[in-house]
Amino acid sequence: MQGAIPSKVVIQWLEPSKKSSDIAEEMVEASNKKKEKSIQSLNINLASDQNSNIKTIIEKFANGQIDKNVAFAEIKTQSPLGDKAEHFNDAYVQYKIDGRKTRTVRFGEIENQIGAYDITDSFDITDPETSLVTCADKYYNKIVEEIM
Repeated sequence: MQGAIPSKVVIQWLEPSKKSSDIAEEMVEASNKKKEKSIQSLNINLASDQNSNIKTIIEKFANGQIDKNVAFAEIKTQSPLGDKAEHFNDAYVQYKIDGRKTRTVRFGEIENQIGAYDITDSFDITDPETSLVTCADKYYNKIVEEIM
């Protein structure tokens, strides 16, 4: 994500909920999406110098330089728990976008994020139609530039 800096990562140990033999109960559970129960979680502040190695791993993964499974394994190993973090099986990353906004992304979905393009400063409220077209063109050109 362009302009986004990882600021925090939370690794979690999630346990799937037990399936019920009651079909109606399973349908209610599915609609509530409470399929996993958090057993443990560890917050890692990426602004700290002690965690710069984890921040680098996340940036490499986001840039496509390393595989998701390799990145997650390295994060667990580099975490303060070290080898004791082996049972953690999920994570999410909080990004600061342009120093103002935050966005939380599940670890497995980082590679699917196009990014957040903030038009707040460049949007002209007095001529919204023209301004929106101009902002969209700039965003399109930025994406094309990144791809090539």
